[in-house]
Amino acid sequence: MSLHAALEKDLPKTSRDWQGNEKPIEYPKGQIVARCESVALIQTSKNRFAVVYALQTRKHLPREVAVAEFGECCLHQAACEGLMIDE
Repeated sequence: MSLHAALEKDLPKTSRDWQGNEKPIEYPKGQIVARCESVALIQTSKNRFAVVYALQTRKHLPREVAVAEFGECCLHQAACEGLMIDE
């Protein structure tokens, strides 16, 4: 299996909104270059990226901003799952 296929495998199609309703996740066109469970970093053009986390999509980001956003989303997800040390 290629890296690209592995990154797209089991990509969530929906997520719950703040009211608990299932909503479709809108992924922008592009190549997934990194993924942390439900957080995806997508290259949408030569110098632009998008970060998708649950129902939040941030588009048209330069690389540095996208990488920072991806990291913050991954840490938020880890905290929500109880994986962060509380001390």
